[in-house]
Amino acid sequence: MNYRYATMDDLPEILPLISKSFIDYPVYAIAFQEKFQSRKQYFSFLHKMHRVEITPYIQQRLCYVAVVEGKIVAAALVKSPHFRPTSWLNAIKAGALSLVTSFWSRNIAKLLQFLSLAKQDCQHRF
Repeated sequence: MNYRYATMDDLPEILPLISKSFIDYPVYAIAFQEKFQSRKQYFSFLHKMHRVEITPYIQQRLCYVAVVEGKIVAAALVKSPHFRPTSWLNAIKAGALSLVTSFWSRNIAKLLQFLSLAKQDCQHRF
């Protein structure tokens, strides 16, 4: 197994791997899954969401991949105190608008309420 920085050329291989890994993640399932008519639509949304999330990490060399026989088998995003959040322009270039349109008609208020409750619970437990 070899490890290396991910490049933008790796993104098409990383996205399905990450999306499959998180398709049954409880927070995503509660917040997002019921908004879609099929598991395929939900997976497509996760794919778009992870593209927006992962792109700035790759651009700032904070995404690593594990490669076995030329195939990416794992990816890791490194959280750093020096990480600069992506700008709105970069988020739009990475596909953020497709996320907004996915949710605008799918009860965005419920999602925001869920995220607010999750934040309150986290603060309370801290």
